[in-house]
Amino acid sequence: MLRPGWLLLGLLTVACGSGGGDDGDDAVTNRDGGSSATVGCGVPGSRVAEDCEGFDDCGGSANVSRRGNCEHCPNEALFRTCSKGRCVEYDRTGTIRVGFTVDQLGVGANSFVVMVIDPEGGDGTDLTCAAIMSSCRLKDTYLVNVTNVDLGEPPGGLQRDRSYTRSMTAHVGSGRIAYVLVTEQSDGNGRIVAHGCGERATVASGESTDVLIELRAYER
Repeated sequence: MLRPGWLLLGLLTVACGSGGGDDGDDAVTNRDGGSSATVGCGVPGSRVAEDCEGFDDCGGSANVSRRGNCEHCPNEALFRTCSKGRCVEYDRTGTIRVGFTVDQLGVGANSFVVMVIDPEGGDGTDLTCAAIMSSCRLKDTYLVNVTNVDLGEPPGGLQRDRSYTRSMTAHVGSGRIAYVLVTEQSDGNGRIVAHGCGERATVASGESTDVLIELRAYER
């Protein structure tokens, strides 16, 4: 759920490093991990060009990052997306501030992964939160344009009735998606205990957009 005017007052902000990972050379191994974005991540659409199939075609390993120590972190497009078959150089001068509150879900978990996703897949898919939370496979695909990934790891684990935020740079434009995975172990590892998604965020250069996410049980 998107609340553009949400001020996040009283929320606990958890400090963490930026979303960069390894150089991505060993990540560029498989086009889509055996799962099509059209099948699992949204509504089938059409390609407008044939320049690329996934964002790894838009600069190779130099355009791909992956946190090697994070089990549930997806591949990240660093400079260009593959949008409906066309390589697009993106402007990451906007900010998305993602917030969620822990109730009975996520208590005692040791980390969370936050990602910012463009709404257009490399194969023409129009991505939706409903599909991302039900059938989408993000980890091994280059068809889904994940443009930023970050980790939160609050000391002592996630606490009940406490809220957490993460501010991340984001690709300027409309329809941006924020997705959160709450994981049992540190560094985005172990069992996923909860997740949540917010969509239709508009990001403007030099401005911040707030997305409030409601956690749900991870049932896959």
